[in-house]
Amino acid sequence: MTTAAILSLPTPSSSQPSTPGPLAPATPPTSTPPAVATSVGLAQRLRESTAQAHQDVMMPAVVHKLVKGQLSRSMHLRYLMLLHGVYSALEDALAAHATHPCLSGVYNPALLSRAGALESDCEYYTGEREWSERSEEGKALQKDKPDAVRQYEARLRDLGEKDEGETGERSPTLLLAHAYVRYLGDLSGGQAIARALRKSYSLPDSGEGSAFYEFYLPDTVSSNGLPERADLNETKRIKEWFREGLDRAGELMTEEERLRVLKEARDAFTYNIGVSGHLSPVRRSAR
Repeated sequence: MTTAAILSLPTPSSSQPSTPGPLAPATPPTSTPPAVATSVGLAQRLRESTAQAHQDVMMPAVVHKLVKGQLSRSMHLRYLMLLHGVYSALEDALAAHATHPCLSGVYNPALLSRAGALESDCEYYTGEREWSERSEEGKALQKDKPDAVRQYEARLRDLGEKDEGETGERSPTLLLAHAYVRYLGDLSGGQAIARALRKSYSLPDSGEGSAFYEFYLPDTVSSNGLPERADLNETKRIKEWFREGLDRAGELMTEEERLRVLKEARDAFTYNIGVSGHLSPVRRSAR
């Protein structure tokens, strides 16, 4: 679906359930519909199933500092670098299964992908285009990447393996859970974090240094020649489109498959708790 089509959706009402904040572990749909249909869509079930996990992920003081733009620049850079590996693995996996019936309805890389924005932000803060290899922070992280983050990336790469016979614990449908936790969280809190960062770090309003938290409309052009930044109403419509895609995917699954997705979403929050647990400034290489 194009961005224009997504934004033509009716504006969600205020009663629309909220989604988790930004922050950890598959079966192709069967050819026949589930024997017992549920009146509650997959998006709502994901929200309810991860409610406690969402609370848990928001508890650490470092997360509150992140949301308020109170992390030191070095600690924030570390967060962005950790997420860059996670999103690269997630988006490679989604691309590998872009035509899967359960994933195609939520796959819109021009609108949602974050790896490129993270790359840009890391370049901004390190001053290096090839920051992972040339910056002191990038080299230090590559030498000492936390095991929790490596496990997160490994799980996503495992789900991205192009093996049409995979089911159960390695089904590509489980990528829905990771996309739900990351993208809806980013859409829900990103703009507020971007505003806080611009104030705390004196960042330009153009988006440099806060690109990860912003969503842009790829088929639009603003006065400066760049895509327009999605405002609050537009991000609400994008979230509504994403939830509808989740619900359609859920209708293609058996109940067993849906339950696996719910578990994977809880695991995804656990992985993200592991990411936030390693937000100490990156140690520079010894001279």
